[in-house]
Amino acid sequence: MKCNFDPHTPPEIVNGAWKHAFPVFHWLYHVINHPNFMFYITTYKDNGKNNVCLHAWGFVNSDPNHATYFILSLNKTGHTYQNVQREGVFCINYQTQETPGLAKTVHHNAYADDEIGAAGLTAEPCVSIHAPRIRECGLHLECTVLWEKEIPQSSHVVLVSRIKYVTLEEALLNTDYREKLRAFGTHLCYTQQINPLTGEMNAVGGEGRLDPALFEDW
Repeated sequence: MKCNFDPHTPPEIVNGAWKHAFPVFHWLYHVINHPNFMFYITTYKDNGKNNVCLHAWGFVNSDPNHATYFILSLNKTGHTYQNVQREGVFCINYQTQETPGLAKTVHHNAYADDEIGAAGLTAEPCVSIHAPRIRECGLHLECTVLWEKEIPQSSHVVLVSRIKYVTLEEALLNTDYREKLRAFGTHLCYTQQINPLTGEMNAVGGEGRLDPALFEDW
């Protein structure tokens, strides 16, 4: 059975019991709950300290004749957006399976913190842009902002950037996609899930990994 939902008219049980339960995302996001690939955005604060943002709302796109891009949604109220606006650059860091300590970055986000060092990780300068990157990560995408556009009636913007430089571990060059997924240890982010037919809602979101063994050849 397929269920249909009008984003403008939430089911009665959502509009009642859960009306104030969605401070970050729209209620429909918690119904769709599509897992997103996790990554870390690194920038410099205006005091020169390293800033890290754990994120999952962005992806790579490409024009076959010109360039490869990273498209990103950012909250305008966050430090990362302020840093990106000021510098016009950011670095995307993807962790590999054995990358330690990255989850600790969410606990060290005060203005005076070196958010990379405080998590026990190693900061190093990017090659082509004025931003830090996390040495322990297996893939770095150094990006320069091309343009941004506000999302109507939202605190978010969409940023389109050009990838200027890439660094990746040799294991990620493996052309066997199962082995590449194992090397990536690909992490997915998922939010709280609500069943709008019953009102049942799980307590928290979390993160998990793809199992390469489940993949089939197309």
